[in-house]
Amino acid sequence: MDSGFDSTKSDTHNSSEENYMLVFVINKENRPLMPCKPSRARKLLKEGKAKVVRTIPFTIKLLFGSSGYTQPIIAGMDTGSKIIGCAAIGNGKVCINLKFT
Repeated sequence: MDSGFDSTKSDTHNSSEENYMLVFVINKENRPLMPCKPSRARKLLKEGKAKVVRTIPFTIKLLFGSSGYTQPIIAGMDTGSKIIGCAAIGNGKVCINLKFT
C-alpha cells in the first residue's frame, strides 16, 4: 500500500549557508524541545547527559532537568497539484521540510 510519502525527499536541515542536519530533542518528561546541532548531541551523548530514543528521525532524550523553553515555530503548507510541501520554520531556520507526492 502506497502512503504517498516519499522519504527520500524529506530533510531536517538549516537552509542558510551552514548546511547541517538537526537532531530532535525531548526532555525528561518526553516533551519536545528545540532541535540541536549534531555536535551538541554527540557531546551530550558522550557525557552521559542524553540517550538515543529513535534513529529515524534521530532523536535524543535529555537525562537531566531542563527549563523546557521552546521558541515559536511557524508551520507552512503548499498544496500543489502534484506535490504537497510542508515546512516548519523556527528562529529563521528550517527545522523540517517534507514533500508528499
